[in-house]
Amino acid sequence: MFDLTTLREPIVQAPLAGGPSTPQLAIAVCEAGGLGFIASGYKHAEAVREEIAKLRAETAQPFGVNIFVPTATQPDPEALCAYLEEIRPEAQRLGVELGEPRHDDDDWEAKLGLVCEEGVDVVSFTFGCPHRAVVERLHGRGIAVWITITNREEALAAHAVGADALIAQGSEAGGHRGGFNDSEEPTDPGDRAARAPAPRRPRRSAAANCQRGHRRWGRARSGTLRRRGRCRHRKRADAHPRGGHHRGPEGADDSTHPHRAHARVQRPARTGHRQPLHDRAQPEGTDRVSGGPPHHHPAARRGSSPGRCR
Repeated sequence: MFDLTTLREPIVQAPLAGGPSTPQLAIAVCEAGGLGFIASGYKHAEAVREEIAKLRAETAQPFGVNIFVPTATQPDPEALCAYLEEIRPEAQRLGVELGEPRHDDDDWEAKLGLVCEEGVDVVSFTFGCPHRAVVERLHGRGIAVWITITNREEALAAHAVGADALIAQGSEAGGHRGGFNDSEEPTDPGDRAARAPAPRRPRRSAAANCQRGHRRWGRARSGTLRRRGRCRHRKRADAHPRGGHHRGPEGADDSTHPHRAHARVQRPARTGHRQPLHDRAQPEGTDRVSGGPPHHHPAARRGSSPGRCR
């Protein structure tokens, strides 16, 4: 069974359904030492078979196939229609017609049979947790099973069915996430914290910045400036790295003195978290899609697929 530690480079290509992931991309990742992936979403099983054949004709390296887990729930018809009407202007901007919002299982059984027949190295699942019987079937063929999760409850469920690896996906994933349900709100405490603003870093006092500036400038002068006593910048204005000082001749620029330079650049620390896509400012000329029905529900995916393929 595939082991991540056997990769020459610790890189796994994301299986981006809807067009971005191609056999050529997976081949390039495999040949570079990473793990390439074929995205089977929105495709029939025979089309996936052809992509596997193309990949194996170019590389002998291990690779994976991603499969969407079907959902038995039906979307609210009114919410689905409202969602399609909301994205219609964007489809018109791209010059495409919206697809038919029909419900299907994305060729689930045929794809499971295909990956077992082809004996791929890894099968990953998105938008749900497969039954234990499915995992055991793949394990019986020597195929590693990875499951996409977005919170603690989903991680426990994936572990319970025997997943070999968990693909943890947070709110920074972008337009949607591969969770087990269609909730737009984060259910994991850590994910909620990622959306919350980070606390501001305490600012240094003016005296601390002054002392810090003298120390830095002193090190730049190879230790010739002593840190104790009165400010020696006043005696050597011409030696300052930026040519200015705070008590020089009339007209001198005092903004380059370490006192002023370090006090001037104080700013709060960055949060370290990317803002969720639906909370970011949209590019000029595009409309914000506010939500509507489950974005990753099969019917919604079929309706919006022409725009994604562009």
